[in-house]
Amino acid sequence: MSAFDFVNQQLREHFTDVSRLTAEFVLLRDRLERAEQTIQVLEESLASGHAKSVLASDSCVIKSADTAVQMR
Repeated sequence: MSAFDFVNQQLREHFTDVSRLTAEFVLLRDRLERAEQTIQVLEESLASGHAKSVLASDSCVIKSADTAVQMR
C-alpha cells in the first residue's frame, strides 16, 4: 500500500468516525431536549398539585375556624 493509499484510508476512517459521532450527538441532543421538556411538565404538574393542596388545606382551616366559631 502506498503512502497515498494509507493516508486516504485513514481519512476515510476518520470521516466515518466523525459522521457516526455526529449522528450519535444529534440523537443524544434530541433525547436531552425531550427529557428537559418532560422535567418541565413534571415541575409544572408538581407546582399545580402543590397549589391545589395548599388551597384545599386553607379551605379545611377556614371550615374548622367556622365550626369553632359556631360552637362558641
